Amino acid sequence: MTDQEAEEFDYEKPSEEVSIIKFGDWQVESDSLVGKIGYDYIIECSRLWETREYKGVLVWDWLIHLVNKTWITKDSMKDLNTAFFFCQDYFKEHKPRELEYVSTAQTLYIQKQLMDIREQTSKIENIDNHGVVQIDSESMLRYLDLKENIKLL
Repeated sequence: MTDQEAEEFDYEKPSEEVSIIKFGDWQVESDSLVGKIGYDYIIECSRLWETREYKGVLVWDWLIHLVNKTWITKDSMKDLNTAFFFCQDYFKEHKPRELEYVSTAQTLYIQKQLMDIREQTSKIENIDNHGVVQIDSESMLRYLDLKENIKLL
C-alpha cells in the first residue's frame, strides 16, 4: 500500500462498507467469509475448499462443522450456505486443482439432519448455574443413535 493509498483509506468506515456482499450475519470480504456473531468468525478464502469424509461421502467441512456451534440457528445456517457457495464461485481461483468431487447435495442433506438432531436434543438439555449442560444417559444414547443413523441420499 502506498502512502497515498493509506491516506485515502478511511479506517473509521464500518466493516459493512468494505464488504463485497452480505447474507444475514455473513459477509463476504476481499479475502474471507466473515460471520458477524458478536465477534468476527473468519473463514479465509483459501479454506473454503476443506472437505471431510462423512459415511464414505466427501462433503464440505465448514457446513458440517458449523452445525455444532451453539450460536448457529437454522436461519443463520441458510445465510451461511448462501454465502459459502457465493464465496466458492467468487474465490474460485483458490480452488485446489486436485480437489475430488464433493457432494453439495449430500452436504446439505447431512447438515439438515444434524440441525434437526441438535434442535431435538436442545429441548431435553438442562444447563446448570455454571453453564454446564446436564443430560441424562438415556438422552445421550438417543442422541448418539440419531447421529449414527443419519441417512445419505
